[in-house]
Amino acid sequence: PLVSRAMRAMAHRAGAAIAISNGVADDARRVMPRVRVAVVHDAIDTETFSPSGRVADLDGLAGCAPPVPAALRVGFVATYARWKGHDVFLRAVQKLKSTAGLPALRFYIVGGPIYDTAASQYREDELRELVERLGIQDRVRFVGFQNRVDEVYRALDIVVHASSRREPFGRTIAEAMATGKAVAASSESGAAELFADGVDAIAVTAGDPDALAEAMRALVLDPQ
Repeated sequence: PLVSRAMRAMAHRAGAAIAISNGVADDARRVMPRVRVAVVHDAIDTETFSPSGRVADLDGLAGCAPPVPAALRVGFVATYARWKGHDVFLRAVQKLKSTAGLPALRFYIVGGPIYDTAASQYREDELRELVERLGIQDRVRFVGFQNRVDEVYRALDIVVHASSRREPFGRTIAEAMATGKAVAASSESGAAELFADGVDAIAVTAGDPDALAEAMRALVLDPQ
């Protein structure tokens, strides 16, 4: 609400605007209908985000022992902003726990709080309490903010993007795909522009733990 008012107030001074996705451009055009808005999608450095390179020791960073050798690692990489969908991810993990026939799985939440306004983000103790309530403490590990997130992606088999609101772009999706990982991602707004469903990633309805659990199940059961 605050930014849209500021944009309207400044629109008469803008000759043009650049948006990082068509979703953002559509929003901007509604706020600034007389300003020409062009789309330049965000860029990923594919020399940094590549399948080869150093691999993070996620279990060491989480302060726990490694899982069984054949276990698959599923990661949720995001700031602690509430709209990023940590609760959706954890509820999907709970649903997978009761699903028979799956290989051994370990789930990682990677990231941390970045805002000064507490109401806009989770605290780690909140997320740990939710993990306890859902009964998935044996499956989920927490890794703090990492500067070399490319090394985190390489340590994972599957990367999950679960934003519960419209995503302006979704760098996690592009970065994970660039490192060659299987991805389940929200199909909303800018995020949906980054992949073809079933080809580059699996599309998931935003905020739907059942859909996310099904997407993760399909990926863990598909060796290719």
